[in-house]
Amino acid sequence: MNPHIAYLAVVAWANGGTLRGANLGGADLGGADLADANLGGAYLRGANLADANLWGADLRGANLGGADLGGADLACAYLGGADLGGADLAGAKYGDDTLAAWVTSADRGDHEFRLLRLKDGSHKVIAGCRWMTIDAYRSHVAKEYPDTYKARRTIAILDYFEAVIAP
Repeated sequence: MNPHIAYLAVVAWANGGTLRGANLGGADLGGADLADANLGGAYLRGANLADANLWGADLRGANLGGADLGGADLACAYLGGADLGGADLAGAKYGDDTLAAWVTSADRGDHEFRLLRLKDGSHKVIAGCRWMTIDAYRSHVAKEYPDTYKARRTIAILDYFEAVIAP
């Protein structure tokens, strides 16, 4: 993609526009400030988003396949339905954590849960804006909505995630 088009898209967003559904495949958006941007359904396949500020961005349904997200700030970014296949997450940030890779995901119906491997080899789960270890998520479920259908579905997802990362 022409870098000038990518620049104009960022300027349009910064001036109150939206990037929802935008075709930014291959765009160089490295270092762009896209905090809280509406990028839902955007085509960002192969885009350079290294070091971009995507804090709180709506990436619902966005195609991020093959995108470079190294060093990007993804804290509170909504990733439901986003295609992360082949995306480079190495070095991306989520709060105080540094990511290494997306592992797998599962859908509970009201939230998509994603399992991510951190740079230190540990794993965390993201669902909506919740970001915690599998054990912490189990504790959250037990405290907030025990003995419910929602709890059973969530525990099944967490069991699946543990099976995926089991040695």
